[in-house]
Amino acid sequence: MLLVTIPGTNERIEFGAGASLARAIAAGCPAGGINDAYRSYAEQVTMFLSRYRIQWTGRGIYGDVRWWKGKRYVRTSGLGMAAIPGTSTHGIGLAIDFAYQQRTWLRVHGAAYGWVNTIRSEPWHWEYQANKDTHKGDDDMTARDVWSYKNPENERDAWSRLRGIESRVADIFNAVKGISTPAAPTIDVKALAAEIAKLTPAPTVNYAALAKAVNDDTHARMKS
Repeated sequence: MLLVTIPGTNERIEFGAGASLARAIAAGCPAGGINDAYRSYAEQVTMFLSRYRIQWTGRGIYGDVRWWKGKRYVRTSGLGMAAIPGTSTHGIGLAIDFAYQQRTWLRVHGAAYGWVNTIRSEPWHWEYQANKDTHKGDDDMTARDVWSYKNPENERDAWSRLRGIESRVADIFNAVKGISTPAAPTIDVKALAAEIAKLTPAPTVNYAALAKAVNDDTHARMKS
């Protein structure tokens, strides 16, 4: 399970669900309003035990009875239901609890983006169902686009700069590959620094780490 963080929050969501959320926001869904998303198993256990207690008879005032690990639990909290630990879609990063403004938009448009309100008594709880997402091929937006919704152009510029840095690293890596040969498969940091200094502009580099990367690559190529 690959999770991405929804910027502006401490919440995480599964990669594909994040991509869908980004597309929905680009299409007009209000940004923000994320009250809860991915929930670890430990967090689910804590939530469950805070709302349910072991009770072998009766259904309690909410009529909500669950069995977990061979024990019968009855809900005692008015904060709402909690899934049995290990069964919640929050636990696999495919559920978000949205605020009112977001779910108002989702009621009209959400299904086309794969977002479905699966619990009628919890209008805030929406789950991403990839097989219902009809907008996957709309553009090249991915989960990385779940970022600063208020200023997307600046963020796209930042992403472009990051791509440029990645390209620069590749140039540096390729420039120093030639130092190592079958006759001298291992290079030292000084030789690496001298070679990189020839590049314009000369970049700031962790030479020891790069030397190791080049050496590892050389040995791998020699074995292939």
